[in-house]
Amino acid sequence: ALNSNQLYAGGQFTSVGGVRRNYIAVLDLVTGMPTSFNPNANGSIVSMALDGTSIYVAGGFTSIGNAAKKYLAKLNTSSGNAVTGWTAPLVFPGSVLTITVADKLYIGGTFTTVGNSLRYRTAALNKSNGNLTSWNPNANGGVNVLTVSNNLIYAGGYFSEIGGSVRNGIAALSATNGKATPWNPDSGGEVTSKTVAG
Repeated sequence: ALNSNQLYAGGQFTSVGGVRRNYIAVLDLVTGMPTSFNPNANGSIVSMALDGTSIYVAGGFTSIGNAAKKYLAKLNTSSGNAVTGWTAPLVFPGSVLTITVADKLYIGGTFTTVGNSLRYRTAALNKSNGNLTSWNPNANGGVNVLTVSNNLIYAGGYFSEIGGSVRNGIAALSATNGKATPWNPDSGGEVTSKTVAG
């Protein structure tokens, strides 16, 4: 994720440029060296989404930003500390593979439950406190990637139904109610990556 002259990087590394950084770091675009930003996660980072002075992260961690946070966290972009008062409900039994942010934090993956509610592979959380919202496209297969544009959430994965409609591998969902739009490229296989321009 890019933020002015800095690059937020997450993955499975434990050092960058010879400096200890566990799974997440901010790199200076000029020097390539890590900044002082150091949330010190105890597990891998699979997806990140910048939102002003905060960055949302998803991965295999149970501790990040000097706090106990399981799989999802909201961090302050300057301190690297977890934002007080934001706690996501437990996502299980699968993983969160992708996140994107607009009016809510949208998450996708292989999970079927968020907190005490059924959410098949897609869900949305409140940006201010992490509470689960009613947004529920109910995908019948894994969601690998989510991208937001113009009040639409573009989903890619290996589903054949999402947002109440038949959609093979890729779909555009209303950010408000989670319903699939008429847009239907009908992918012939699994979608693993995408971006939006224009």
